[in-house]
Amino acid sequence: MSSRVQKLLKETPGLVKFELRTSFIRKRYWTFSVWTDRASIDAFRKTEPHATAMTKLNEWVIPGKSAFVSWGSNDDSINWKEGLDRLRVNSAP
Repeated sequence: MSSRVQKLLKETPGLVKFELRTSFIRKRYWTFSVWTDRASIDAFRKTEPHATAMTKLNEWVIPGKSAFVSWGSNDDSINWKEGLDRLRVNSAP
């Protein structure tokens, strides 16, 4: 479903940029997106095929191995180090 979700992302108003990283060997992936406003993110989350992908994600992932983090910034760059650090902090038991 990732290619369909990426197509939707490219068409969604409010998206500044996004990147996808994968580790097929470890069966892991990460997405990072930058948006102009929260309303755009919320609209994207509710739109198909993303809504179905998130429902299926709960079936596909190992419990406790999925995480999401959001924060505000005036910078529109994608900073993977900051994003992964924030995931670690917010996912810690």
